[in-house]
Amino acid sequence: MVITVPLSDFYKMGNKDSINEFEESLLRFKCQYGCAELDSFLHNRALEFDKRKLCKTYLVVEQEPFCIIGYYSVGIKAVELGDISKSQRAKMTSGDRGATHIAAFILAHIAKDLDCGKQLPKGEILKRALGTIKEAQNIVGGRLIYLDCRKELVQYYLDGGFEVFHETDKKVQMVMAI
Repeated sequence: MVITVPLSDFYKMGNKDSINEFEESLLRFKCQYGCAELDSFLHNRALEFDKRKLCKTYLVVEQEPFCIIGYYSVGIKAVELGDISKSQRAKMTSGDRGATHIAAFILAHIAKDLDCGKQLPKGEILKRALGTIKEAQNIVGGRLIYLDCRKELVQYYLDGGFEVFHETDKKVQMVMAI
């Protein structure tokens, strides 16, 4: 059975031996796109970011046999609106044409495992991440989801409902109104 669990819950539930086994599973995670940055975040920084309340990481796992299929991290960010049209600015800020920033949920990291991830349909981790963000929205409000991605993943996020917000040589910033 595939479930989604906050990373921090694994540390609350287990004894020392089970935590060691879990950490070994974390280290086996390899992003299906070969993105060392996503692997490194999960292996080395996700728990620290959670403890510091910078973002919350969720694991998508197969329970039997235990396997980390993928993960995503969500948080909040002040997004600089920059040089967008006044109408686009008004749409994103509920009519405040003078706003320079907007608070947004950020989909900070999202990755699927090279081996274990094969069993999950395309888009399922994104669907779970959006569900988590919408739960938070129901509690605290919010109008926007923001993410940075590599250019080769733009179509994936367009298909998932995002729009291109800003583009540089190295990355594309995308948003979704919720």
